Amino acid sequence: MGLCLYVSTSEEEKDRCFGKLFGYADEDEHLYSLDYLIEIDAFKDWQKNLTAWETTSYEDMTNLFGYSQSTDEIYLTPRQYNRFIVLYHSDRLNSGRIEPEDIPDLINKAIYKGKAEKIKLKWG
Repeated sequence: MGLCLYVSTSEEEKDRCFGKLFGYADEDEHLYSLDYLIEIDAFKDWQKNLTAWETTSYEDMTNLFGYSQSTDEIYLTPRQYNRFIVLYHSDRLNSGRIEPEDIPDLINKAIYKGKAEKIKLKWG
């Protein structure tokens, strides 16, 4: 099924969709963007509501996204977000979900250059 990534930089802004990736990965495909989120403990607030999955485990988080229909939000700093979104599009390229010629435009549209302190991400 897979989940679309939705990003918002302010309460007034409508969520922007950055395509599907999480929830599609097969066992041979490693998602560096998911690894990065785990590394920075982005899912720590989810742990209190999860009993079957450990939010610091790559395997558990891969399974969580595979079984979920939507998620709670997480918040990243602009610096964390910009690192994540480059990895996310790179993972999408490696998985064959986007074409190489689309990468520069996608990343240019996704990189955040504003003044928000936190950027909201959620999947659905």
